Parts: sequence; structure tokens; C-alpha cells
Amino acid sequence: MPLQLRPKEQILDALLSSLLAGNIVTDINQISVIRQFCEGVAATQADLDYDLYAMLQGWYITTAEGLDLDIRGRDHGLARDPGQPASDPVRFTALTGWIDDVPLLAPQVVQATLADGSTVLYRSLGDTRLLPSGRSVSGPAPATTLTSGVNDHLTVNLDGDGPRLILLGTQTTGVGIAAALQAAVRALTANTASHQTAYTNFRADYGVTTAGAYTLRAGTAGITSSVVVTASPSQDASVPLKLGQTSGGIEQAGMASIEVPVLCDQLGVIGNVGTGQINQLVTAVPGVVSVANPLMFSNGREPASDDAYRQDLQAYLLSLGRGTEDAIERAVAHTVGDDGQRHVLSSQVVYGAGTIQAYICDGRSLTVGAQPDVIQDVQDELDGLGQEPGGWVPGGNRAGVASATVLTVNVAVQVVLGPTPDLVRAQVAIRNAIYTQLYQWGVGQSMSYSQITRIIDQTVVEVFDVRFTQPTQWSLTPPVPVGGAVGQKLMPGTITVTVTRA
Repeated sequence: MPLQLRPKEQILDALLSSLLAGNIVTDINQISVIRQFCEGVAATQADLDYDLYAMLQGWYITTAEGLDLDIRGRDHGLARDPGQPASDPVRFTALTGWIDDVPLLAPQVVQATLADGSTVLYRSLGDTRLLPSGRSVSGPAPATTLTSGVNDHLTVNLDGDGPRLILLGTQTTGVGIAAALQAAVRALTANTASHQTAYTNFRADYGVTTAGAYTLRAGTAGITSSVVVTASPSQDASVPLKLGQTSGGIEQAGMASIEVPVLCDQLGVIGNVGTGQINQLVTAVPGVVSVANPLMFSNGREPASDDAYRQDLQAYLLSLGRGTEDAIERAVAHTVGDDGQRHVLSSQVVYGAGTIQAYICDGRSLTVGAQPDVIQDVQDELDGLGQEPGGWVPGGNRAGVASATVLTVNVAVQVVLGPTPDLVRAQVAIRNAIYTQLYQWGVGQSMSYSQITRIIDQTVVEVFDVRFTQPTQWSLTPPVPVGGAVGQKLMPGTITVTVTRA
């Protein structure tokens, strides 16, 4: 039988009635000793009942709060979600014509400036290297001596400018060979004027970039630059030198840019920024001309509130059985990528005969449902190649993961307000609320006219009327929901909000 809380007055009435019924006392006036004693007993009993009730409530997942809820969650094996800082790649672009390797030692600090003028910092997660020009590395055990007129002839072709004959003369060391090669190439005039920088800035070293090997770099940067060194037809230099692609070397294309994973300094949604909003390198790096995030940052989360934690606990308990629908849906939503962060914003799982199809959205783009890396992470998790050995798919079933199909929703709405709200602030607030609602909407879920008008009504006081011209489905009578197809994700497009007084 559940504990019933009784107010002090009800307990007091019960005590006095019991005393009178037993003919124990007759004086229960307000100033009597017996009445005062009963008042104290009733107050104490009411306090004890409330304390017991509060303690019991703290033991139930559905009613526990704060630390009590944390204790209950840990008892069941699930701690409260501590939140997550935003993370994703930032693109470092090389300076045009830069030919040296650019070491990007962690932490590289980049910065975004928010609409209110405040700044947010992000730091790279590991060391990387930007290789802005083409290079050709020699094969194993290259010779370190040359005999003039016997094995000192090479042919070079820089960025497709055409083969050029090089004579290196007598050299007794690997360093000497590299220096002679560099000097000879720099002395040449390009066949095509636009390729001259490939000659002028040509670089050659021995044992610097790759131990015991020659490394050649063209003087132009970018993915199309190249260095090709071959043996001369008249004098075979390939055996002692082994330079270039045709002589056993490995030719690498230059890099115009490199994407470096970064993590926001601050926990929560403050690190979620739009494409290109991270655009400042806090400390300049020679050879880097610019930084920018090619995708939106969308996976920053605030620590879970009591209500969110309670829902997460209930979902977690339902998902403990391997291969169940609850388990699969939770596995999809909580997949962790190689960077240790979660990237799935929303998902829909569809079940068929022996098949399970998951449609996911990572929120990193308003036009593409999910990037390939997130799709692969979820697929690996379901197949047992992720965090959970054995995967989540029941025996005899196959699982597939695909990007959600984006349905861009353009919104044009006129909102009629009362006399109190500030029109400028109301307009901005309504626009942001509509954008957020569409962005966070689940995969496969339709959105009705009443759902979006409720959001507007909750955002601004004194909303008298809401009239949509876009989407056209909400201008019909009666209005028709938007979206809802399997694997379809609503995303905000152009949002136009007009506010007027009633």
C-alpha cells in the first residue's frame, strides 16, 4: 500500500477523536495541556511522514531528482550524460607556392566568432603534417657517389612541363648529389612560362625528409603538382641512384589543404557553429594561409537534465536485451566515432523480414543527411566492429545504414502579435525557434501546422494569428503535415518571418 501523506490537522483530528472516544480526557480546548501535547505529536508525525515520502520518492527513477537520480542510474549501470564538446574537422589550406612540409603539432588553436561578438576556441586532437607540394622519394639503398660521364645523367619532368636532361657530374656523397640536382634544375628555364616556379623553387634533399633517401619537391603547390625523375636514355643512372617513379621511387601528389580534427574548449551547444564560421588561426603557422570548417559543427551537447536523464535511463533499461528494437535504436543513436565523440543527430530504424535498415542524420549539413564516416561508424557498431563486440543485430538478420534524405523546408509566415512584445526581438526569436525546430526534427517524422504554431506561441507572448504562405501545405484548409516519408529528414531552408500588430 503506497504511503499516504496526511496534513498535520488531519492527524490532530484523529488523535483527539481517539481520546474522546475512549473517555480518557474531556478537556481538549486550545489552552489545555492535552491539546498542546497532541498538537506537538501531530506536527512531528506529519514531518516524519513527509521525510519518509521524500526518501521513497528518491528511490524511484520516475520521481528521483539530482543526486538521488544519479545514484539510481549508476545502480543500473548508466551514468548521467555529462554532455559533449563540439568536434569535427577544420581545413588548413597551404599558402600558394609553399613547398616545405608544414608540421601542425597539437594543439593547433582555431577560433570562431559568434553573432554576439564572443569567441569560441577549438584545439586539434593530434599531430598532422601538411605536404603542400609534389615530391618523389627514391627507392631503397640509393647510391651516394657518382662518376662523371658514366652514371650522372637524369631526366626530370616537373608538373608536366616536359622532360629535361640533367648532368650531375662527379659527386661523392648523397648530400652532394641532392645539392647538384637542385642547382641543375633551378638553372633551367621552363618550356612553359607558367611552370617556371616549379624550376625556380625546386628542392632536393638527402636523408632529411626520409632517412637514407632522396626527396624532391616541385616549386608549385597543390594537388596537381608533381616531380618525375627518370634515368636518361643515353646514360643509365637508375641503378646507383634509383630516383623517381620509374626507378622504384614513390611519387606523392601535393596537398592543397588538410583536414584536422578539433575539439571545442567549451562543453555544450556553444561550439555548434555553421560552415566556415571557424576561420581564424590563433597563432600563425608559416605556410598556412587560412583555416575554415567545411562542415557544420553539430554534436555539442549540454549535460543531461533530470528529465533527459530519466528518459535515457528508461530507454537504456529497455535496450539491455541484445537484438531487440530498443537495443538497436539506442546503438544507432549512441554510436561513437574514431574521435571518441557521438555524431548521430537523429535516426529512424525500419524493420523487415530478416532486414534492418537505419536512416541517420548527423546534422553536419543542411543538404546531406549524413557524411560517409558517420554512416560507416554506425554500420560497424551494428555489425560488431565498433564498441560492442558481437554487434546488435539478431542472428539471421542483416543491417544496413544509409543517409537520411533531406527535405528542405522553406518557411514564410506572418505572425500577428498583441501590443506588448517588441517586434524586432519577436521576429528574431520566432525565426530562431522555427529553424531549431526543423533542424532538430527526427528522421521519418512529419511536422504539422499545429506543432509549429505551438512553438511560435511558446516563443513569444500575445500571438493572435499565424498565417503561412510557405510551406504551401500549411496554407491549405485544413493544413496538411509536411514530410514523414521513410528515411526523410526535414531541414530548414529560407525562413522569412513577418510580424505585425493586431
